[in-house]
This record gives sequence, C-alpha cells and structure tokens, in this order.
Amino acid sequence: MFLFTLLIVEIFLYFIAYKMSNNDFISPTNFSIFIFIFATIFAIAGSNMWNINFSFNSFTYISLGLLMMVVAQAFSLLINKNIKNDDCTKNIGQHIGRIDIKEYKTFIVNVVVLVLTLLYMYDILKSGASIGSNGLAAISAVKYSDSVQTNSILRQGIKVIMAASFIECYVISRNMVFGWKKKDAVHFIPVICAMICSLFTSVRTEALRIIFAFFSLYYLNLKDKNKKSSIDIHIKLFKKFLPIIIVLALVFSGVKNLVKSSDLPINSAFSTIEYISYYIGSPILVFGIKEVKGFNFFKRKLFGEITLNAFWQDLAGMGFISKDYMQILSTNVYISKSDSVTANVDTIFGGLMIDFGLLGMMVFILGLYFILSNIYLRKVKGKPILNNELSYIFYGFLFYLPAMSYYANLFGQYISKYYIITAIFIYCFYIFYFRADLEKGMHIKIKKSSISMYQSM
Repeated sequence: MFLFTLLIVEIFLYFIAYKMSNNDFISPTNFSIFIFIFATIFAIAGSNMWNINFSFNSFTYISLGLLMMVVAQAFSLLINKNIKNDDCTKNIGQHIGRIDIKEYKTFIVNVVVLVLTLLYMYDILKSGASIGSNGLAAISAVKYSDSVQTNSILRQGIKVIMAASFIECYVISRNMVFGWKKKDAVHFIPVICAMICSLFTSVRTEALRIIFAFFSLYYLNLKDKNKKSSIDIHIKLFKKFLPIIIVLALVFSGVKNLVKSSDLPINSAFSTIEYISYYIGSPILVFGIKEVKGFNFFKRKLFGEITLNAFWQDLAGMGFISKDYMQILSTNVYISKSDSVTANVDTIFGGLMIDFGLLGMMVFILGLYFILSNIYLRKVKGKPILNNELSYIFYGFLFYLPAMSYYANLFGQYISKYYIITAIFIYCFYIFYFRADLEKGMHIKIKKSSISMYQSM
C-alpha cells in the first residue's frame, strides 16, 4: 500500500519541480525524481513477486529525501533567478553548427583507445585461462577469483578509454542534432571500446555512465537547437531513446552469466522480467527491508563508511588504514529467501540513513542537490552551448550521480581516485580536441541582448 502512496507523492513532487524549473527535464532534481517514479513502479511489481512489505517509515524517509531535492532546486533557482538561457537559445539556436574535429586528432585518439582496449581484453582472457576459464567465461572467473591479478598498468588504461568516450559522446550528440555526416561514425569507436571494457571489467554500471552522459548531452543539444516547446522536445527524445532503452535492458539481462558467476542464485532463479525488476526496483525494497531491521544494525566503524566507501577504499589501497578494518559495499539482505537471492544497494538514501541518520540524510541531500543544481544553472543552462563545451561535457560526466539516485549514492565515487583521474583525462582530451584547434564555421559572442557573429580566423 505504501509503495503506491510513495508513487503518488513522487508524481506530485515531480510536477512541482518540473513546473518550478520551467519544464526542464534533466535538471538534477527533476531527473532523479523521474527515475524514482519508474523504480517505484518496478518495486511495486517486485514486492508482489517476492512478498515484501514496505513500511510507513520507509515511505516517509524516501519522501523526505525527495522533498529535500525539490527544496534544494527551489533555493538554487531563487539565487540564480537572473540566469535564463531560453531567450538566448531562441536567438542563436539557428546559428549553432556541427563540430568537425581534425581527422588526425580523431585517428590518434582512436588508435590509442583501440590498443588499450585490445591489451585489456587480452589481459583478462589470459588471466582467466591461467585459472582454467577460457573465452568469455574468463570475465566472471577473474572477477570472483582471489588467486589471479590483472595488469595494474592496463587497468589504468580504462580511465583513458572512459574519458575519451565522454568527449566523443558530446561530439556525436552535437552532430546528431546539428547535422550528421557519414564521417562522424568514427567517433563511435571510443564509445564502443568503453562498452566492451565495461563488459570485461564485469561492471555494467560503467556502460550506464556513458549511456546517461549521451542522453543528457543529446537533450541539451536538442534544446539548444529547437524553438519548439519542451513537450515537443521530450516526445522526440522518448521516441528516439525508448527502443534503445528496451534493447539495452534485454542485453543487460542477457550478459548476466558473463559478468556474474553462473552459480549465483539470481542467474537461475529469475526470468528476464524478474531480473530487470530486480535491478530497477530492488533498491527501494532493500531500503525498506533495512529500515524494518533497523538502520543502526548495518552501521560500520568508519565515519560515513558506506557513503564514502570508494574514498575509504582508496585510503586502504594506499595503506593508510587496514583493509580488514572496513567492509566493501553495503550489507546484503534477502530479496527472495525461497530462491536465496540477495541485494545490497538501497537507493541514494540508504547509506546516508545508516551513516548519518534521518537528519543527516536530509541535510546531505539538501547540500548535494543544491550544489548540483547550481552547477547546472550557472555552468550549463545559464550559458549557450557555443564556446561552453567543457561545461556540457562535465555535466554529462556528473549526470550519472542523479541518474542513478534510485539505485545507490554515488557521491563517494566522484571523490575517489578513479573518478578524479578520469576527470583529469577528460580535460586533457578536451584540450586536445577543442582548445588546440576546434574547427567551427563561426563563433558567437553574447553581450547582454546583442548578438554579434564573426568568422573564425
């Protein structure tokens, strides 16, 4: 019953946030609540399949967390009320063009990415063969084996590949909106390589990072080009992405035996629909299960150990704290006892409730979404796309955090060594692609209400 009530509250809050932001679909708050609505629908289906009760307290805590997102956006809009991009976009949208990167630059990036990808794939397959797992079976074997180590240098190459894919997502999305040419297909190479590496690292969420980045960047480009109403843009967006989402969901389910051991109960117990429901809907149900058991039961020794898990793991890897002192990830609970299926992720709110309690969770969400909303309003929405490529790219990089809020709190990952180094590589690729020699037909200067164009020299 309370899951249905939660769904009604989410729809109500989304309507308020959506209208408050002038129908902005991908602001951090709006997209978080939107994705929570879909997760709740799957949670309702899952609760019926697995006979899981969702308490009033769980409903209250999640509702308060979502409310803090709305309040944070309201504060941010209030202090940035003079920042408006819509009028500027209407005036210059017709003048924004596609991006043509020098062919030699694209060639260099593609060669580097391809070499790193092939070397990493070879290392995984070789490591798997050393413990008796050949072919694609090596992927899950290496992940769950304590007796084999992959090449640490080649693992660093993953950061380079991921960084290149974010840059290319921007180029692809821009050109898809402003004029696609056959030669643009080469920009898919780093994106495909990143997807392959995501599979070989057996971390499918890395692929989701790229997908969400592309989604956000495509939307931003689409909105900069079109003078149509936001509803028209959203309809066009869903028509393009809905088939892609369905295909990806089926692929995500289909590769489960590659990235996870085939011996895991979930791989044999659940059908495709149940499997998809498990990954989309179970975080809300896990939150409810942990609330009933008592969040303090799952509390750890270190400050913010779940919220800042990636940070503490980095310190442990550098020898500052003992690896035995902390537990990796959140504690598993049973989703389906009859099938011995467990889950541990508990939405963006679960770890915060365990680490800091209700008040701490509300303050954290308020602060986090206030910062994200300010970044979006000041660096992305408050400026036209022209000469603002880096802000758009980094918003695509950050978009994974609100987009996955239904799943887990990923804030800790963004202050981890992996993400920081990836961000540095993104900036390096940006300098190489854009700053050094960006071929644009024209640049546009915006000075108050006047618009002047000058040909690039």
